Amino acid sequence: MHNPSKKHLGTAKRMLRYIQGTLDFGIEFIKGKTTTLICYCDSDWAGSEDDMRSTSGYAFTLGSEDQIADILTKALSKDRFVYLRELLGVKSAKGLEGSVDV
Repeated sequence: MHNPSKKHLGTAKRMLRYIQGTLDFGIEFIKGKTTTLICYCDSDWAGSEDDMRSTSGYAFTLGSEDQIADILTKALSKDRFVYLRELLGVKSAKGLEGSVDV
């Protein structure tokens, strides 16, 4: 924050593009479905090129055995990212229309 560079600006723009592209996504919960809460965590020790700090991420899911937290700490191919996003239960809100009673 004290000495931002073009790399930092690029990273900020990438995050904003990600958020813009996922505004219509949410997590689906199905009434009556038995679930198990599972937590995953992953770390990238001293992976930051700027300050050699570690990056860590946590993901909670209801009933999946893959290392889902990779989605938070690794650069992934689009296919792997979409696969892990689906395991988290994150789905397009357009596909959920009418499935939630208010």
